[in-house]
Amino acid sequence: MNYLSNKFFPKSILPIFACFLISCTSESSDNQPVPLDVKNKLSITQGVFGAITSHDDIGDNHVEFASGFNIDIFYDQPSMDLNEAVTPLVSIQSDEKGFYEHELETGEYCICTRFRRCAPIVIHENEMLRLDYELSTGPGWSLPNDPERALEFSCKKP
Repeated sequence: MNYLSNKFFPKSILPIFACFLISCTSESSDNQPVPLDVKNKLSITQGVFGAITSHDDIGDNHVEFASGFNIDIFYDQPSMDLNEAVTPLVSIQSDEKGFYEHELETGEYCICTRFRRCAPIVIHENEMLRLDYELSTGPGWSLPNDPERALEFSCKKP
């Protein structure tokens, strides 16, 4: 029995049904991490880079790049008191596509958001470490190129 030609599924509905299927399959891609093509953006040879995204965890689960997001890098864990003036080693701001990068010498650092959600990083010689940040109730800092590697969420104390 051909369901496309019978009275339960008239041929006039076929284009609407096809559009529905296409929209459902493309919608699922919103739940995937936002890809970051850095081939033409990277200008460092050693250091840290990544994507800052904003994830709407209420509603349609839409993921967007977060432009103008401030990142601070310290040698040690800064005070959690945001009123305490702490001068970072370097401050970075993400571009319009959420991309950031900074050249760093070999060593141990503490990378933080301006609201002091921090993660320790180690830069090895000739390493470009990709470290993404998701602005949501989710994971915060993550290592998308090495998901098996555990990322601690506290840096060494001074």
